[in-house]
Amino acid sequence: MSLQDPIYIKGDTIEMQFQLFQDKVNNVYWNLTGHQVRFQLNTTPKIYKATSNVTGGSSDQINIIDAAHGIFLVSITCEESAEIAPGDYKFEIQVTTPSPNLKKYTVEQSTLRVHDEVIVWEDEPEDEEGP
Repeated sequence: MSLQDPIYIKGDTIEMQFQLFQDKVNNVYWNLTGHQVRFQLNTTPKIYKATSNVTGGSSDQINIIDAAHGIFLVSITCEESAEIAPGDYKFEIQVTTPSPNLKKYTVEQSTLRVHDEVIVWEDEPEDEEGP
């Protein structure tokens, strides 16, 4: 479950924090120790992120902040978000349990909204000297 509003501005760094529960009613967290976490944002082209224990993944993409409490952060760089056209995009998060009992679970399917930026800084203004 996402811990913030999924509305972002094109060209900004997008950081989405999630917390997973195995039983939310009884406050039982999903312990992510040793788990693989994957994220896919269905933009054109698609954006893929993964934890460091997935080939091509890194803690810069998905950082497990508190494994025992199921908290992790998905990061999309400002360069990546600058390529996203304004609109609503579906995303999905999948968790794979550690060996030997590999099991895959889709733990979230939701929508991320991207708004167009309002202010575009082409160049920083030069300092003007007074009279």
